[in-house]
Amino acid sequence: MSGHKRIALLAGIVVGALVRLFSVRHGWRLPVKKARRPQPPVKGDGVDGMEEEPR
Repeated sequence: MSGHKRIALLAGIVVGALVRLFSVRHGWRLPVKKARRPQPPVKGDGVDGMEEEPR
């Protein structure tokens, strides 16, 4: 907890701004999760792999 708090704050702001400018210039993007459509259930695919009996 000792040290120069203002210098650390300023260094953090400068580093963050430089990373942001560099990423914009080089077109960096975060990965986006692709949504998958749920697959329809397969007939006879029960929890234990055995066919279900009709009710």
